[in-house]
Amino acid sequence: MLLPVLADVGITVLLIACGLLTASLTLLSEGIRSLVMLFASVYALVVMRAIHRSRLGHFEFGVGKLEQFVTLVVGLGLIGSALWVADSAVAKAFGAGGAVPSPLGLALAAVVNAINAAINTLGWLAMTMAGRGDDGGDSEIYRAQRRARAVMMGSSLLLQVTLTAAALAKDAGVAALLDVAGASFVAVLMLVNGLALLRRALPELLDAPPARHLAAHIREVVAGHVPPGALAGVRARRAGGKVLAEVVLCGDDCRPGTLERRRRAIEAALAAAGTEVELAMTVAAAAPAQPAEAAS
Repeated sequence: MLLPVLADVGITVLLIACGLLTASLTLLSEGIRSLVMLFASVYALVVMRAIHRSRLGHFEFGVGKLEQFVTLVVGLGLIGSALWVADSAVAKAFGAGGAVPSPLGLALAAVVNAINAAINTLGWLAMTMAGRGDDGGDSEIYRAQRRARAVMMGSSLLLQVTLTAAALAKDAGVAALLDVAGASFVAVLMLVNGLALLRRALPELLDAPPARHLAAHIREVVAGHVPPGALAGVRARRAGGKVLAEVVLCGDDCRPGTLERRRRAIEAALAAAGTEVELAMTVAAAAPAQPAEAAS
């Protein structure tokens, strides 16, 4: 992951600088998107290195909240950038967006985007090949970065088509429209990805419950593994990319050994049904005994 991230630093600076120099809205919008995604890539690299080196053990409940908070920030950044790019694209489409890129500027923009497309393609290939024989490559962070690199590769390759067509167009109006079309595509891509990141981050940050059918399935499996009348309650939430559930039991048969056997049996039954749940079992606090006179 390190080499593609280092290459991203250079290409992001080049994209933004050339976008401003050539007045190419497509190149500038791609540079903004690359800048936002660069923050996510750097954070993922730092976290993955820390996990592999056992430096985050003091987070006793994992680093899921940290990951989702950064996901939320990146999602908001993508949405804000998409709205800015869309506003600029509309303004340029109606002739109020400032300077129109020259044929030479569009040709330079196409060359710079070709470098970006090559880096994204090579980065995706490198991460895909490295993940095949490396246990760390199967981690969720690594898979997420590989998916992000695939999206970046597809985006830059499609933009290469619009930028090349704009550079070859002899009519300035057609070239400007092609530039606006490329910027609009990047804006839609940023908006869709940003909303997807918010949809993934907010439920876990807010401790939202799992889907209704999943919660009902958990309760059904739990009820089948405890004695009748012993179940005091079940509550579940999503956190750290997984489902956490707490089962509260009441009754006399709640010794630690019995609780542990039941917990393992319930987790095994849920896993056999394709539901990975981290289960915790607790005993309900007994109600304080009432004096005989008060009871009578």
